Amino acid sequence: FFPYLFSMSITMWRFFFLGLVMIVLGQMNGYKGCIEKERKGLLEVKAYVISVYPDADIVWSNNRKSNCCRWERIKCDVKSRRVVSVSLGDLIIANDDPLNLSLFHPFEELKSLNLSRNYFGGWFDNLEGY
Repeated sequence: FFPYLFSMSITMWRFFFLGLVMIVLGQMNGYKGCIEKERKGLLEVKAYVISVYPDADIVWSNNRKSNCCRWERIKCDVKSRRVVSVSLGDLIIANDDPLNLSLFHPFEELKSLNLSRNYFGGWFDNLEGY
């Protein structure tokens, strides 16, 4: 194995290092987390849920470097890194107050919002007026 490494031509070494650089850059690019505005929005949702149901099983990190696309109950678009799914189902939140839907405004590409098996006294949106 080692004699072969030393006998590689300069062109082969260039291709080797180019490939290595591409892999490293790809890994760094893949490490980019979710959009900061959406991470903050998720933490607001978490704060709301815990305020009405302190035993809620939401373990989203308050760490600024935490990638919310890797959090439980969250799915992001691979390319845009935007939140596309929030699953708060089965938390069994029982709250007579209406749910403020404006909590979900930061998620511009949200396609799925699971609130099943939770009980809210309706909903309202203080930004949209309903």
